[in-house]
Amino acid sequence: MAVRLTKLIREQILNALLKHSFEAREKGLKERKQAFAKEIYNDIYPPKVRAAMAALPAGFLPTDNDLTVSFEGGGCPRADFGERLPIAKAHEYNATKAYPPEPPFTARFIPLDREEKDLKREKDEAKNNAKAVLERGTTVKKLIDAWPEVETFARPYAAESTSRAVA
Repeated sequence: MAVRLTKLIREQILNALLKHSFEAREKGLKERKQAFAKEIYNDIYPPKVRAAMAALPAGFLPTDNDLTVSFEGGGCPRADFGERLPIAKAHEYNATKAYPPEPPFTARFIPLDREEKDLKREKDEAKNNAKAVLERGTTVKKLIDAWPEVETFARPYAAESTSRAVA
């Protein structure tokens, strides 16, 4: 008996496909953005200021994993460092710094921002296309027949499982 493509199986196959296709690129982009955010943090808080912040008693300054900065022509994104760092109380809920259009920071932000938007658009497009194909299939076998490239992701669901059987 063929295994029906349930909503859960479709979602699991879709998630596996997207992870396989985009995880490495998303991770690389995230790492580059976090490195850039740490450079912004170091620009806002130069070594002398960071040393003074470190000399304060624990808990005196708030800590956060991001700051809001403004880039001319690029909006007000959150610069995510990927770890909690001490920040000034005034920077906790407000925009921290506005960068002019000249290099170095704005010129580096714009391509990163564009890459992030392009990757998101590409992932959304791939997700919608994959969903359309997944919705057309009624069984795992028919899905594999119609879309052979999905076999490695769908094969685990192709065998009848007694744990999935419903009486």
